[in-house]
Amino acid sequence: MSRMNRNLLTLSTAQTFSAVGSQVTIVALPLSAVLMLNATPAEMGLLAALAVLPYPVLALWVGAWVDRLRRRRILIIADWCRALLLGSVPVAALFGALSMTQLYLVACLAGCASVWFDVAYTSYIPQVIPKDRIVGANSAVTVARSGAQVAGPGLGGVTVQAFTAPIAIAIDAVSFVVSALLLSRIKDDPPSEPGPKRRILADVVEGTRYLLRTPVLAMPAFAMSLVNLFNFVLLAVFALYVVEVLHIGAALYGTILLLGGLGAVVGGVFAGAVAKRLGTGHAVIAGTALFGLAPVLVASAGGDVLAVVLMLVAAQFLTTLGLSVLDVNLVSLRQTTTPVRIQGRVGATIRMVNWSMKPLGAVLGGVLGEQIGLRPTIWVAVAGGAVGALWMFLSPIRRVRTDRDVTTEPIPDPVPEAVS
Repeated sequence: MSRMNRNLLTLSTAQTFSAVGSQVTIVALPLSAVLMLNATPAEMGLLAALAVLPYPVLALWVGAWVDRLRRRRILIIADWCRALLLGSVPVAALFGALSMTQLYLVACLAGCASVWFDVAYTSYIPQVIPKDRIVGANSAVTVARSGAQVAGPGLGGVTVQAFTAPIAIAIDAVSFVVSALLLSRIKDDPPSEPGPKRRILADVVEGTRYLLRTPVLAMPAFAMSLVNLFNFVLLAVFALYVVEVLHIGAALYGTILLLGGLGAVVGGVFAGAVAKRLGTGHAVIAGTALFGLAPVLVASAGGDVLAVVLMLVAAQFLTTLGLSVLDVNLVSLRQTTTPVRIQGRVGATIRMVNWSMKPLGAVLGGVLGEQIGLRPTIWVAVAGGAVGALWMFLSPIRRVRTDRDVTTEPIPDPVPEAVS
């Protein structure tokens, strides 16, 4: 096996372990708040907001540092940090000291570590994978991650039902340890491209300016920020809606997420084929439409238990299918059209734009859940997702068939500045 294939296999395996644990926590952390601490909708919204708040706050600065440091090393450190943070939850629960304050802190600090990991990860792939293999590499990683996303929620729901939510979170902590150990086996860790030292703000501005001068990357990022706003309006109240309105238990809740998550695997496998058939731009638009509009099935769910389960599974399947097709093609387009020297900064800027509305969406979802009710709040999310999908359709990406259709401005050599 070639070194490139070994690197890709190791990256995919590490992502699988990490993603399994993360999906367990997506189920277990909010259920810890609901079942053990009797959290209100507003508290659930704040918990969801704190988990994603680090992205808009830190992403630009993290991107600049990622372009200066060795990226594999960042991945390993971030995994160890998340393992320690999440490991504190079952320890506190064991001694009867678990509180919403701790869950808030864990969600926020683990989110900070995730910013470092995610920015470094997408910037690391173009360093160890040739350009003509980027889409295939992203598809392979997405399939591995999606397989974990299929298993994780089911494992989380069953573990919560059988043992308690903190035990499920302990599984997540172990998964990050395994991911860190796997990543340490990769030998390739190229340094950042050399350049004169400058103030970190100058690097941040350079990455942001590049994105804003590339509308085919910038406009989809803004469209996704709107989709993400309303997706988090839904996510903030989803666990409460499923448990209190639809009367679904923890184990069945996890099973619904497990079955629906198969859409992510299907999307990851066929994302490249969809782009070849429709063109990259149209694949991104189709994925956004599915991701943004599938929650209509969640809002419409009702009737007997079987009907509710089928609608929720279908909604989850279409949502994850669309997200995989969208993600693989949009990330690959950015990786193949952006110079390696500024991959971290451009990727971080896009993440900042994409994620900037998530905390607001989570808080808004909590407030709306208390003021107008859980089901009307999900209908608000559906309407917002539709507007975001329309914005993506109207963006310049609809004219892109391959990365050769993207025209970018040349990046000048960095100009040294006085460093105080």
